Amino acid sequence: MIFESFLPCLPLREYVEGYYLLHFTYAQGSVIPFKPYHARPEQWLSFHVKDPAILEYVSENKKIILPCSVISGQHTTRVNRYIGNDFIILVVYFQPGALYRLTGIPLHQLTNTGIDAESVFSKEISLVNSRLNSTDNYGEMIGIVEAFLIRKFNGLRLDGHSIDQICKYIIKAPENVSLDKLAARANLCPRQFERKFIERTGVGPKLFARMARFNKVCKLKYMHPADDWLGIALACGYRDYPHLVRDCK
Repeated sequence: MIFESFLPCLPLREYVEGYYLLHFTYAQGSVIPFKPYHARPEQWLSFHVKDPAILEYVSENKKIILPCSVISGQHTTRVNRYIGNDFIILVVYFQPGALYRLTGIPLHQLTNTGIDAESVFSKEISLVNSRLNSTDNYGEMIGIVEAFLIRKFNGLRLDGHSIDQICKYIIKAPENVSLDKLAARANLCPRQFERKFIERTGVGPKLFARMARFNKVCKLKYMHPADDWLGIALACGYRDYPHLVRDCK
């Protein structure tokens, strides 16, 4: 069993925030719990190496069986993940703007959804899936995915944008966001700023900042479980505890 995060190699750090590798095995007939996920400010590419997984969109009351590799845009709603008896997932978390640059797909088309990566990368990703399925070595799995990503990012045609750096700033300090100031920092009027932001992230800057702040709350509580919710809420820029509760709902 493994439940671990890894940094990308140096050539990929402009585009990839990190990898998340999980391997769980359960005996046949076991009752396997689902895993809930709250909305987080991120986009990713995931590889399901062994048994398939099912993703449930709670607000829409629908479940989908995930393909071997999935490109996922920004999620704004809670999802539940159901897994099989032999479950391996390798997730590539992208830096802001990197998925848009990699695929050329406006990210608002991928909000709250995922698409089969083979529909975008064709035979290349099919080969990656096959090679991942043929090894049990975790280091080799990451190496296979990194080799693919290096090839793809070396051929990028879309440039970075100041909004990508602004997204990183929002994730780091979501409690200190002034959208007018951020638009000026990007040398865009507020309307252009919002349109470009949605194109590169899938959602508007206000919602992105709200998700970043709530995600920061969850991380702080995870790292400091003894801290009370009120103190964490105030530290993350909420007016009071009920304000945090409303965002949670």
